[in-house]
Amino acid sequence: MSTGLYPNLPLTKALTRVRQNLHVRCVELSDGHVVAPFAPIDEIKGARELMHALEIDPVQMHMPLTVDTTDPSPSAALKQLKKALDYAAQLEADVAVCHLDTLQQGGGTGSRLDACFDPLVELVEHARNLGIKVALENFPQSNPLGRMEHLLEVVRTVGGPNLGICVDTGHANMGHGLQPWRAIEMADELLIAVHLQDNNGGSDMHLPPGFGEVDWGRVMEALTRVGYAGGLIIESAPPFGWLPSNVVDAAIASFEAKILDSIELLGKLCERHA
Repeated sequence: MSTGLYPNLPLTKALTRVRQNLHVRCVELSDGHVVAPFAPIDEIKGARELMHALEIDPVQMHMPLTVDTTDPSPSAALKQLKKALDYAAQLEADVAVCHLDTLQQGGGTGSRLDACFDPLVELVEHARNLGIKVALENFPQSNPLGRMEHLLEVVRTVGGPNLGICVDTGHANMGHGLQPWRAIEMADELLIAVHLQDNNGGSDMHLPPGFGEVDWGRVMEALTRVGYAGGLIIESAPPFGWLPSNVVDAAIASFEAKILDSIELLGKLCERHA
């Protein structure tokens, strides 16, 4: 489960709620809780100690979606992503999930994609020195820097045992001829992380699995077929930006009930396709 379900809570309280209300151990630490903005080191230390006490496994951490634009240096994005990796190491995360466009530079699709290679090589090397894997996340196919075929080209070109793919099922479900299960099959042995979320095929709704149009039977079957052994992270949350502050708590509680249903659904499908 992603701690992004609880943006109104500090990280330690979000972790406690994930463990006590949803009864899960595997978590993704959201960018909003850790690196957007960067949390004080004392909070990071407290979160690490709490995860030990609650037996929480931080299988993933989400890297920043945007970088500080007040830094004019060409390497600003790379510096901030390296700092985020340092935080991931402090929190003992296994995989850092990254959007490739955070590293984008230059114009045009080809040059933007090409411009990502050198900083990504440096980022992956830094992650390797920290004992962390980097997973590039797919976007809806309309985004050239998140198309599965482009991500696979980048990962195979850069290479290395600690660089792979994170398939976001909701993003893969948003038209352009790609299905979530097919994205998983395309990633194959390069799949090292997943975001499980649902939608109606038209917008990035981040619904709990089973509350949209994704074919979860085929998703779980594909995960089994490619031999995926990582964490099954549900990345779902209400549309907080559109909710009045006085109803956020009630919306989260309602979502928690739906996520418990999702966990039950995914558990049954895992048993069926084991």
